Amino acid sequence: MILNIKELTGAVAKVSAFASGEKNVPGVLLDIREDELRVCYTDSRVAIVESIGVELEEGEIPNRLVVNYQRLVEVLAVCQPSGRIITERVAIRIEGDKTLRVIAEKKMEEVEADSDEVTFRTVSVASQTLGYDNLDVEPIPMKYGVLARMDYGSIFEADNSDTWDVGVLRGILDNLSSEKGRTVYVSPKMATAFVSNTAYMSTIPVDEGSYTYPIVISTSVAKSLYDILGKTDADVVKVHHQGEKHACIHTEDDKVGIWFAMSVADKMHVATLSKYNGKAYKNYQVTLIREVLKNVVDSAVSSDKADKTVLKFKKNDDGDMVLKIDSLNAGASINNTYSVVCAGCIDKVGDIEKFELPVSLKLLGEILSKCSEDYVAIDVDVDENNTVNIRVADVSMEMRAEEEQSIRKELGEGVEIPVEGLLDMRVKTLLTKHYTMSRM
Repeated sequence: MILNIKELTGAVAKVSAFASGEKNVPGVLLDIREDELRVCYTDSRVAIVESIGVELEEGEIPNRLVVNYQRLVEVLAVCQPSGRIITERVAIRIEGDKTLRVIAEKKMEEVEADSDEVTFRTVSVASQTLGYDNLDVEPIPMKYGVLARMDYGSIFEADNSDTWDVGVLRGILDNLSSEKGRTVYVSPKMATAFVSNTAYMSTIPVDEGSYTYPIVISTSVAKSLYDILGKTDADVVKVHHQGEKHACIHTEDDKVGIWFAMSVADKMHVATLSKYNGKAYKNYQVTLIREVLKNVVDSAVSSDKADKTVLKFKKNDDGDMVLKIDSLNAGASINNTYSVVCAGCIDKVGDIEKFELPVSLKLLGEILSKCSEDYVAIDVDVDENNTVNIRVADVSMEMRAEEEQSIRKELGEGVEIPVEGLLDMRVKTLLTKHYTMSRM
């Protein structure tokens, strides 16, 4: 059979997103059909299939062959184009009961003298062998049972499905999968995607009413999905459930399909989110330029091995509120002070210049790395037990302008928005939010 090398390499790269970190990979199934090749993989927990074009040579018949994953990756690496060397197609032929021959012609572009005609001359041929087992011959070896039993076509079958913008879904998967061993939730019912990390919780708003099917997966699966979706040309994908425990994602053209077992939801994670969401965060609301704050925090982290610091707020000579960070490293005789002018500050309590906010610089830096808007909010809630909760979030200036316009329309022209109105408005202007507690 003759295949496009780019398409075959792309299909195997998607398999690698699941298989590369596994110790025991059952193999890759090449499901050869009259007009397509389905590249399939599963380990019973996840599965992927991609259909690519194929040209069967004389005498070839549809067949299902299993090849070694690592050997297939090695063979394809040799077939790749490089620099001026062009490789467009690869031939895979059965050479014996257990052997495939993979042949790739490598060519270079040439232009004839006194002519504009471009020709391609074969400069080398890579011919390699690849072992295989035939799944269309009984009995099927037990080690390939998982590969053989999976119904890859069912991944594309659904009465109803959600339509996700690939960029939006990848953004959620990327932002919420930074910590190993965690569970990522996408909850249409709560209109929120979230993850409970060791020291903080992250949430991303999900368009309310746009989706039906929740997704609950480990951060490792989330990373793999992010990788696979980034290797497709799709702008949107379909998402649906297969039974109660599995979910499917596939492209609209039914060329790429992904199946995965969902994790068990932890009620504690939902309770933690509800606890954080239940706070008002109205004691202090500070707005800062994200890029400036991130630069200062990174600088402080690089010089302060103790990590812990206390954020303080003071007005400067111009009357602007300033966030101050002291970076101390007694062992290296370092005592640095950094300051960031606040873009906005609401001090409902009236004592922010006396208030001290203990934080981990590394944690704050990690949270800021997940923010993407020009401005970030640092909002503080101090409850009756003096428990200090912190909300760090992206501020949408567009949403802020809309909210201000709406409130001013109600109040009348020229009327200032009262402090309580500004405090209430805050949560309506936030995008990705991160929650943590202040601890010494």
